[in-house]
Amino acid sequence: MEYLHHLGKYELGKELGEGATSVVREAVHTESGKKYAMKIFKALSKKSCFDNEVEALLAVDHPNVVRVHEVFEDAERGRLEDRVDPCPPSHRPGRFSREMSTPSRSSEKVGKSLRKSSFDDDKDDPPTLSETATTENESESSGDSVPSLLSCQEGEFQATSTTSVEAKEELFAVPPRTPPQPKRTYTTCGTRAIVLPLSSNGDVLSYLLDGGAFEERVARTLFKRCLEAVQACHNAGILHRDVKPDNLLFTENFDVLLSDFGFSRRRPDDEENVKLYGDLGSRGYIAPEVGDGKGYDHRCDLWSLGVTLFVMMTGRPPYASESPRDYWFNLLLNRRYSRFWRVVELLHKHSFPDMFKDLINKMLCPEPAERITIEKALEHPWMREQLLSQNDLASIMRNHSNN
Repeated sequence: MEYLHHLGKYELGKELGEGATSVVREAVHTESGKKYAMKIFKALSKKSCFDNEVEALLAVDHPNVVRVHEVFEDAERGRLEDRVDPCPPSHRPGRFSREMSTPSRSSEKVGKSLRKSSFDDDKDDPPTLSETATTENESESSGDSVPSLLSCQEGEFQATSTTSVEAKEELFAVPPRTPPQPKRTYTTCGTRAIVLPLSSNGDVLSYLLDGGAFEERVARTLFKRCLEAVQACHNAGILHRDVKPDNLLFTENFDVLLSDFGFSRRRPDDEENVKLYGDLGSRGYIAPEVGDGKGYDHRCDLWSLGVTLFVMMTGRPPYASESPRDYWFNLLLNRRYSRFWRVVELLHKHSFPDMFKDLINKMLCPEPAERITIEKALEHPWMREQLLSQNDLASIMRNHSNN
């Protein structure tokens, strides 16, 4: 894409991150001098990604969801674009990025396996019969023996045929408010972009990469706000479809904000039970029903939330890939939770709270109809335990990388 130096009344600065469809750059308003994050969509990216993100950002008004400041679109098409007033300081998000080309902090503890690439097969219509048959044939042909173990070396999962506990131990020694009414204004040039408030505190994954897993009270406090943010999206009819630590940004005071709605989809008001078929999301966080050809709904976000909570508490992903041939994923698909946790605790050399494990089991349930709802997750016994005040949370997070 063309390297821009100015866009509208913004002077563009350093690159903050890059994803499959966009680049995020620092932007300074030439009149006020305020700094923002500008998400500039690539010329070859699908316009639906831009439209979906703008629609979602304007539809959801919640203190834990990033808010749009201004929208730019090709004025040559003669379209009027939305612009909303700047959000208050309490809603300042951190670095806005779906996929960072390199981690913003060094990583020896979590590794590359946490930062997966997003992929986009944006077919939200039901598959044809020929496509379904092809998928089924591929599934049948992949029925090889499941790898009995995955080792984690330098943050990467690798298959191995070892099955003994001793060998494992050696390998593993390591409701929404009405959003503000946008003003109507023309934009300039042929570039599609979204202007968002800027924060210097980065995303949740950066802190996991630098300081390792969060302590239980920190994970619970952050996760409660994540649940409430996704709940607000669902109440507004928005499916996020890309919930992960990369997309949870820290404000100036370390409140957490859900961001990156490029894969989101708004459910029509008259279609309560509509199903989607697009193969969208980030590897490592995608629910089993996504891409199986049978369709899925908002419950796919609950699976992604479960993976996110697991990563917060353990500092590692629960599995390497969404495949029955993946040892860990296979345990979850077959609901062999006792064995799953026995090996996880062997890896970490300590046990996790029973109520935490119970919540994870209910969120990582392979059957969407039996997966726990957000409302019940918020009422779960583990979620009702001690939470941190905002000041205590900020104090702990500032020192997290030094622990």
